[in-house]
Amino acid sequence: MDEIAKKLKKLKFKRNIIGGVNERDVWKKLDELQNDYRHAFEMQENKYQAIIDAKEEMIEELLKKLG
Repeated sequence: MDEIAKKLKKLKFKRNIIGGVNERDVWKKLDELQNDYRHAFEMQENKYQAIIDAKEEMIEELLKKLG
């Protein structure tokens, strides 16, 4: 997420000759930003799923020892 925040601070859009920004460039940058957020979300999701899986294994091992 820190990388995305840094990217947002540096984000600049191409300008049109007659005022404003280039719409195609804006959509391209928004798409890139969405991909960055999706990647960060997936990484976080995988991390937490690994933690859950490890905890479930520990619980199963403890249950086997008890019973």
